[in-house]
Amino acid sequence: TGVLVSEFLTDELGVAVIPGGLQEFHFHFLKQAVGNIVEAYVTIQLANSSGVAIGPIIQTGLAGIGWVDAVTPVEVTTDLTLPTTTIDPTNRMIVKIYLKNNDKRYKSGQK
Repeated sequence: TGVLVSEFLTDELGVAVIPGGLQEFHFHFLKQAVGNIVEAYVTIQLANSSGVAIGPIIQTGLAGIGWVDAVTPVEVTTDLTLPTTTIDPTNRMIVKIYLKNNDKRYKSGQK
């Protein structure tokens, strides 16, 4: 599992239908070293107008974070495909951004 690094609740979506298709997320990340093996992913969940979750959690695929140097952020994209979905126009979306550290040194407790 990943570590939650950011989350937000959208304004009311204002539409009665979420059209089916690709939903793509764009990020810019900065890693400390080329050897850090880190992936990003997003979850979304429909919420009512008060922000209470009412739908299933849907997760994007994992996207590896590349490397240029220690001061240049790298663009990362990850996506998911949604079916056409009818919703209440007052619904909102809960969006959570996660990072997953796959560095073997990190997993073994070494720093």
